[in-house]
Amino acid sequence: MRYEIIDGGIPAGEIERMYDFVLHSNFNVGWVDRPEEISGLFRNMASHYSDDDIRRLEFFESITSQKLLDKIDGRWPTKTSVNLSYPGNVYYPHTHQREESMVYYANVRWLPEWAGETMIFNDDMTVDTAIEFKSGRVLWMDEGVPHSLRAPSTVCPDFRFTMAMFFEKKNS
Repeated sequence: MRYEIIDGGIPAGEIERMYDFVLHSNFNVGWVDRPEEISGLFRNMASHYSDDDIRRLEFFESITSQKLLDKIDGRWPTKTSVNLSYPGNVYYPHTHQREESMVYYANVRWLPEWAGETMIFNDDMTVDTAIEFKSGRVLWMDEGVPHSLRAPSTVCPDFRFTMAMFFEKKNS
């Protein structure tokens, strides 16, 4: 399977606690992992988490889904970042080679009309599916899955926060 959605793997109280952690993170203008121009359409904000930040967040201790724990398989992320999105942001399809990706939807509340989906593409860049933003949801992607996040709609009163963790690809 190229990607998998895991709902209900983080208890509600932990979603709220981690959301507070995200809200108080230091965000910087520009991509964490790409040295690109940060003007025009591609303005964005992200926060890079150190290993100490990840330990203080206690994300792994919060997981109650055996399926998610099996996916992680005791690995520590090679990098972790939180994207802060707002209406008008533009994102592009991309992949992560030689690593598996986990996206955690950090907002406590989210309504469907606020948009903010994650788009999954086929290898020919046609749309495979749109993953609805849902509080506490986890999206697990295998190596090389083309995807792109979408900005929230103009009616959304909140920032859209997603935490991305990247893990070395497991040897098969």
